[in-house]
Amino acid sequence: ENIIPDNYTLYVRSQTGCVGKDSFMISSTGYGGIYNPSSSCAQFITGKGQRINQLCYNVKDGLVSGVVPGGVAYKTKLIAPSSSFCVDIQQYGAVNGYQLLQIQQDNQIILRNSDCNKVAEGNVTTIGNGRVCIDNAIPGGQYILFAKYDPSSIAGSVYNPNKPNNRYGFVSKINGSIIPGSQTSILLDPNCQPGDDNNNSRSNFRVSINANPTTSAFILNVVSDQDEMVTVRITDVLGRVMEEFKMEPESILRKGDNLNPGVYFFQFTQGANKSVVKGQKLRP
Repeated sequence: ENIIPDNYTLYVRSQTGCVGKDSFMISSTGYGGIYNPSSSCAQFITGKGQRINQLCYNVKDGLVSGVVPGGVAYKTKLIAPSSSFCVDIQQYGAVNGYQLLQIQQDNQIILRNSDCNKVAEGNVTTIGNGRVCIDNAIPGGQYILFAKYDPSSIAGSVYNPNKPNNRYGFVSKINGSIIPGSQTSILLDPNCQPGDDNNNSRSNFRVSINANPTTSAFILNVVSDQDEMVTVRITDVLGRVMEEFKMEPESILRKGDNLNPGVYFFQFTQGANKSVVKGQKLRP
């Protein structure tokens, strides 16, 4: 059941000893994928998240070293089977001598609802694997599972010259059953050069306002690689504060139903990160 999406060759031997073979490809058409951690929950849901398909590493003194990019995230969708359940994330496929990728900081396992709000946090169970449980889920509701991994954790693995390429597989399960579409994988390759789109070492902070202009409410979205809460202040053209509140990074928030028609400024602050976006409220 744990077949990693890849190219395969199938060999068949008859009772008389004749051998036939055929090549085929298993592709991943599910929701599970490895992404740049800075890709937001909203981007993942809409299919605009930045996928990462390859990890690159160097070899020094017979050991794996210098793995890039420095962080990746496993994400998948799931449907709540009941109001209380647990999800297990399992990693597999490391060849002899290579370690599994470790979950960053041992606690970067997050479950979000369809509005991208955090509803549960999980923990590591064994190296590279984790579990998250929820007790107040909406049966039949859609949830997003996020687990951040640290590729540099495999530095020091014994280099296998016979199998320099390694493919790590990931899958999520509920009560031992695979969540449909949750399987995915990433290739570990020596001496390659990842593209700039895989470089997530820089601090990332982006904000956006959808439904702008609007006759009802603005849809606020924040993308950040930091977990700190974001303070949002809404002011009018005269600088008067209309509302101030906090929102989680990677969440989606609906605001502005009570605002009169006019121009407003939304100031987003997260530590040293600041961004201001102009919004316009129109008459219905």
